[in-house]
Amino acid sequence: MMRESDDQAAIDLAESLNMSVMSSRILLCRGISDPVTARVFLGNDLAGLIDPFQMRDMNAAVDSVEGALDSKARIRVYGDYDVDGVCATALLVRALRGVGGHVDWHIPHRLDEGYGLNEDAIRQAHAQGVSLLITVDCGSTAIAPISLARELGMDVVVTDHHRPGTELPDAPVLNPVRADCDYPFTDLAGVGVAFKLVSAIARRRNIPPDRELNFLDLVCLGTVADVVPLIGENRLFVQHGLPRLAASKKTGILALMEVAGVGRNGTPGVRDVAFGLAPRINAAGRMEDARAAVNLLLARDRARARELAAELSEHNAARRAEEQRTLKKAESMVIRERDLASEKVLVLGSEGWHPGVIGIVASRLVERHHRPTLLVAIADGVGKGSGRSISGFNLWEHLRECTDLLERFGGHRYAAGFTIHPKNLDRFRLRMNDLADGSLTADDLVRSIDIDAEVGFRDLTIETISELERLSPFGVGNPTPVLVTRGMQLAEARRVGDGSHVSVRVRGDGRGEQTGIWFGAGELGEGLVVGNKIDMCYRARVEDWRGELRVKLVVEDIAVWDND
Repeated sequence: MMRESDDQAAIDLAESLNMSVMSSRILLCRGISDPVTARVFLGNDLAGLIDPFQMRDMNAAVDSVEGALDSKARIRVYGDYDVDGVCATALLVRALRGVGGHVDWHIPHRLDEGYGLNEDAIRQAHAQGVSLLITVDCGSTAIAPISLARELGMDVVVTDHHRPGTELPDAPVLNPVRADCDYPFTDLAGVGVAFKLVSAIARRRNIPPDRELNFLDLVCLGTVADVVPLIGENRLFVQHGLPRLAASKKTGILALMEVAGVGRNGTPGVRDVAFGLAPRINAAGRMEDARAAVNLLLARDRARARELAAELSEHNAARRAEEQRTLKKAESMVIRERDLASEKVLVLGSEGWHPGVIGIVASRLVERHHRPTLLVAIADGVGKGSGRSISGFNLWEHLRECTDLLERFGGHRYAAGFTIHPKNLDRFRLRMNDLADGSLTADDLVRSIDIDAEVGFRDLTIETISELERLSPFGVGNPTPVLVTRGMQLAEARRVGDGSHVSVRVRGDGRGEQTGIWFGAGELGEGLVVGNKIDMCYRARVEDWRGELRVKLVVEDIAVWDND
């Protein structure tokens, strides 16, 4: 589907910004229509970061931290086992130790403790003399555990970005999505909220801003991994964080980049972070214990860092194998047990599934079937679930309408976790599909491709495509532009790799040839005939091929002309 944009507006914006009409049209598709807003979007001025004290409860949170620092009290950072939580934990521990804090940390074990604060961990912290507990990437719904901490005499500060309930804990709660918070940017990841706390502490202590900016490598890593929209402050975090990753002096990050093969050819990109670095950190918490990942990001000894990075790579390999096994089983269940014509939401449960991979598998099923998917790993009479959704189906809101069937849940619009008794699974599946009938149409379940601009074959130059990088970093909220070129001639189409991908070569306008790759389209490629006229939509990038720059097309879809 072609995104709508005004031709004259695109021309006027292009002239104002001294850029191609193609790029200005894409800006219009992003809702950026005036030169002032566009220059802010295209710029990377850290002056655009918001005053952290605009976040509700920030003064109270800083007061608590300052009191603990001044009294040399013991501080514990309590995180989460995903990349966002691990990065936020490492950031706060490093920052507070850097100003003399007596700080340790705790990450709950996914299988033994589950997500979020628990009362056993609170009692343990009290027994070990912790005076201040700071949560990262969790805590907004931990009413009972935080009440216990307060009863035991501990101070608590919550930093989180998950949607809270109607009641907030008895503590300063730094969360931009809470209903009574006027912070102007609500899409921060957990590591972003933790960074705002560090920024506020730095301002209170008159610490030079460049000190806090040294943590943008961690902020970038957690922000990209948590798949939050790369707009607003998140865009600035990633714009400035990527080069800081390349130049990082943190021993653990250097070891992680080395084992992942990231950054060898300069500054890493969002894809390098999302598919090279983040999965290795995530694998620790998914398969075993996230403590190895935190230890890596806090490491100072180079040899130890390399050992930990290698360990995370081993966990990642095990995670991939478990993921493929679970995906195969889940897909077979969809084929055998589900009627896709009548079920708009996939709810599947099985014993033997690893709860650490079902979220990833749910994402894969959403990609295949384009409908909300919730998977449940059942063990010892308990079902641990993870869900992923599509536009038009607010997963968190609909889970809230199933609270009578769930033991607990949390998350946001597109991703959530929950606990359910297996006996309630069938009723839960029926309830979710009833809710989907009221919010999703048949068209919502059909994957569509949003096209940003139509371009001629002659426009596919290194200069024009390179200009698109001005719009990066790309991700949720600012996706990689999708272009369409019509009337090209197919010069070659062949299956490559293991046969599941198709390499294409196209000609047009007498301007030479372009090459592209169509991932996962092996069978579709069988229907392509050399010499046919085609329309092709694709994502374009400039790549270095053996020292020579060239345009590479990543195909999204191909429509063959009717030769009749």
